Amino acid sequence: MAVIGFTSKGEQDWFVSRWVFHQLFEDVAANSELDPEMASELKQAEALDGLHLDMLEAALASRVERVLERVVTGIVAGTIQSGVGARYGDPATQTEYRSALQQLLGIVRSRRSA
Repeated sequence: MAVIGFTSKGEQDWFVSRWVFHQLFEDVAANSELDPEMASELKQAEALDGLHLDMLEAALASRVERVLERVVTGIVAGTIQSGVGARYGDPATQTEYRSALQQLLGIVRSRRSA
């Protein structure tokens, strides 16, 4: 399992299989120009199977959350090509990935509207 944690209370954490987490980070890296601070944080999070936004400096957490939202929105809408199809060719796996991304997008959007 891997996690993106949004608050120290854990009420909005996104828990997924490790492969989903790593695929998301590959998609973010392939579709974003990350500043060095963001790239370093995402690389560390990928190595540790966890990104805890509540533990980051507020400006960095905001930038990371925005890039995650942009890439996930694009993948779900079909405007950004995910690498999931090339890596995992079966439709069931691709559907599982997109479903997990929709859950993440719901969390991010609910936080923004709160």
